[in-house]
Order: sequence, then structure tokens, then C-alpha cells
Amino acid sequence: MTNEQFLTTFQHHLNVGGPQRDEIIAEITNHLEEESPEKLGDPKKLASKSNRVHLGFISSFKMLLWLRLAVFLVFECGWLLVSLQYLSSTPARGWWWVYSVNIITQLFPALVFIYGSYLIGHFRRRWLALGAWVATFAAGATLMSFIQEKIGYVLAVSGVERSPLMEYLGQLTTLYVVFGAIALGIMVATEGKNMLWPKHIIASTIGAFIIITIATYFALPLVWNVITGYRYTEYMSTVDVWIFEHQHYLAVTFGLVGASLEWLRHSHHKQHSFSITS
Repeated sequence: MTNEQFLTTFQHHLNVGGPQRDEIIAEITNHLEEESPEKLGDPKKLASKSNRVHLGFISSFKMLLWLRLAVFLVFECGWLLVSLQYLSSTPARGWWWVYSVNIITQLFPALVFIYGSYLIGHFRRRWLALGAWVATFAAGATLMSFIQEKIGYVLAVSGVERSPLMEYLGQLTTLYVVFGAIALGIMVATEGKNMLWPKHIIASTIGAFIIITIATYFALPLVWNVITGYRYTEYMSTVDVWIFEHQHYLAVTFGLVGASLEWLRHSHHKQHSFSITS
């Protein structure tokens, strides 16, 4: 195997993106200049090892999609069927644990969504991966609404006559925009050296501010809904009113913090690059 073949195979199986990817490839190129490809070993295994070091256990988008499928089947679709079976055959006094587990079934998919959005920020082809990741959650939520309505778990709201297909397409589109905005905000806020526009600090700072502001505006009501899902008290209602009255200001504040972090990231990266060249 020639050096070019080794490097091509390694790059094909390397899932790390951004500046980290360039650093890893540059390091492998230097090793190839000093040693033969045979001494470095199998390029696929070497790329897999680099993926695990920089991305963790879930080191590919395919593994992330398998995790999403498992979460949907167990925590969303599976729990709906279990709760329906239990509630239909058990007195109301025995329902207390059902509500407790219901919080977990809401929280765990949300945590997986946040983790996946963070991880994708460090993948190559992150924009394509993020679009597909968001689509799985938007489609999953729409499918769950369809299933719940068909089995009578949720009653359809009567009103203006609309095509069922257009109803669900509208819901799918809305959820895609909401999940997409939140995922973008998470990715931009946590991507580290994999900056939005690495060579344009002003554009990247403004972009981070806009994206994180919009993401926070969408995320606040969803997060608060999970928090208050178990027991909605009078105290929570006062906090609820305060959050929604000041939602715009909270979103802008988070956007400013995110923009500041993006500016500092650029400044640190620029200083690090300058020290290396000098």
C-alpha cells in the first residue's frame, strides 16, 4: 500500500470534522513521511481509534442513528403501549409510578437529542448530519401524534376542515423548524474549535448570536414543559408566567453569551495558530 492509498483510506473512515480533522490528517502525513504504511498498521483501525479518542464511544453518525431508533422504540413508542395497557387494567391509585416513569420517557429522548446535536458539531459533513438528525425527531414526534390519535389516546381537535395529510405535514414542518433551531444553537454553542466560519470572526460571532438566540427562544418552552410535566404547582405557575413574559430577553442574553464565546474561541485559535507559525 502506497502512502497515498493509506491516507485516502484513513480520511474516508475518519469521522472527525473541523480543524481537529486537519490536525489529525497532518499528524498522520508526518508519520507517513518518517515510517512506511505497514508500520502504521491498518488505516481503517487507525481511523476508528482516532474517532473513539476524539468523539467517544458513539464515533459515527450511523451509531447515533441506531441510538435514536432505540430511544424511539423503547422510550417513546414502547412506553406509550405499556402505559396504555397498565392504565386500562389498574385502579387510579396505582398510577403514581406511571407518572414518574413518564418524566424519564420525556427527559431521556431530550438528553439524547442534546447529546447528538453536540456530537454532530464535531463530525465531518456536520450540516448534512444535523439535518438528518433533526428529521428523525420531527418525524418521530409526528408519528407518535398520529399513533396516539388513531388509538384514541389523544382526541383530535375539531374545527376548520383540513386534510389529515396537510395537518401532519404542517406539524412535521413546524417540528423540523423548532428542533432544527435548537440543534443548531447547541451545535454552535458547544462545537469548540470547529467554528461556524473559522476564517471570519465577525460573521461567525453574529451568526452564533442569531442562531443561539432563536434556539433559546424555541427551547425555553420545551424545557419548561418537561420540568413541569410531573407536578404543576402554584409556585411553578408564577415562574411560568415570568419565563414567558421575559422569554425574548432570556433568549437574547443566551445569544450574547454564545456570541462572546464564539469571539473568544476565534481569538484563542488565532493566537494558537500565530504561536505555531512563529
